[in-house]
Amino acid sequence: FINSDFVAPNVLEIDVNTGVLAELAEVTGCLQQLGMVEGPVDLGNGVRLHSTHPSWKSDILWISQADRAGYDYFEDIFRRLRIAENVASKIPHDNEIIMYSGFFVTRSFCDQPDFHHDWVDADNNAFTYLGPVSANCGELGLVYQNLRGQQGHYDYRLGKGLVFGDYFLHSTAPGRASGSTVFLSFTFGTDRMDYWPKNAKTAAAQGMFH
Repeated sequence: FINSDFVAPNVLEIDVNTGVLAELAEVTGCLQQLGMVEGPVDLGNGVRLHSTHPSWKSDILWISQADRAGYDYFEDIFRRLRIAENVASKIPHDNEIIMYSGFFVTRSFCDQPDFHHDWVDADNNAFTYLGPVSANCGELGLVYQNLRGQQGHYDYRLGKGLVFGDYFLHSTAPGRASGSTVFLSFTFGTDRMDYWPKNAKTAAAQGMFH
């Protein structure tokens, strides 16, 4: 599908429950003090997470579940935010939409875009959600390429988030924030295992547990 506002494929802006996000305030504060730490992350709430720094031109960290307890922690947030309901009608499935992985994403600067697709040839059977948690997320936006070959810019706002599937070419926008920004992200999609080989190219390659 094409989003006429973005003039780009397979992307939606959705509303999210700010009350659920507010419950993450203590965790958000811990993440903003984390610094560039790769490996195990202890948030003090008994949940084991793991931090990875992609080789991008920023200080971005992907902080995901390290075990089943961590998965359950993210899945509870995913279900209460009702992320899947926004695209469930577009995803063929038998019983339910599955969360593959959950993440906190932190970053305070980006020197140069690293354009990439999260999903290619997954036939929109899998999607990514990315949305702000900390109040300063609007200081670092997202850039994307539209179908006219032009570069668009998206400003994050609390209470809003992006859901995107195949062939949405995007990156963190260059810039510097006043401090570390904290985002919440999920990968999710069909429960049909016949589609897993294609989805796994992304969903099974991020983090230690899915």
